[in-house]
Amino acid sequence: MDIKRLKALRKAKGYTQQDVANALGFTNQQRYNFYETGKREPDNNTLTQLASLFNVSTDYLLGKTEASKIKKEATSMDIEEALRLFVEGKLGRPANQSELQIVEATTDGLIEQLKKQQK
Repeated sequence: MDIKRLKALRKAKGYTQQDVANALGFTNQQRYNFYETGKREPDNNTLTQLASLFNVSTDYLLGKTEASKIKKEATSMDIEEALRLFVEGKLGRPANQSELQIVEATTDGLIEQLKKQQK
């Protein structure tokens, strides 16, 4: 993990360590602090969540590439990212995993209702 990049990405977003910890669903900020100070390495799931939160590739977080942005076609990951940004904009803070799951489930239910109405 490139700890300088991780800290720079967090600061660029205007997040505190507590904001990131909340967004990742951690119960306290210290766990995230360990990643930024190099005392611990995130597991694959957490690494993926960090990459999504900061909109960069996992390779960028690991220091394997200089290209921070992922070039890809529109995918469900893009939709999830757009939903996350929407929710965070409405909340005025980073959303945690539980909040995002609630919004996603609610949105899925609304989409199903719309599909039924179209028939």
